[in-house]
Amino acid sequence: MKEKYFGERDRKGHYIPKKRVSYPPIFIWPLAPIQALKWIFSVPGYFLPWNLFYVGIGLVSWFILSPPLEDYAELGITNFLLVFAKIAFLF
Repeated sequence: MKEKYFGERDRKGHYIPKKRVSYPPIFIWPLAPIQALKWIFSVPGYFLPWNLFYVGIGLVSWFILSPPLEDYAELGITNFLLVFAKIAFLF
């Protein structure tokens, strides 16, 4: 990361950023609903791309990689190994 792209140092050596950190538009008063919706649904915004990616991983892991709940009626090593393999794969 190049420091010169994001800020500079004064003569005492203190860092001064070029752009101040600001609150997201959803927390600013008076409310700005159009800016808040743009922030939530734009790219890069709140949902896209990373939160939507994480939700997708969760849904795939739940519906495709998890055994049906009926299989847990009987205790068996295969169910626990499947869940362990899924968790090990995700980490």
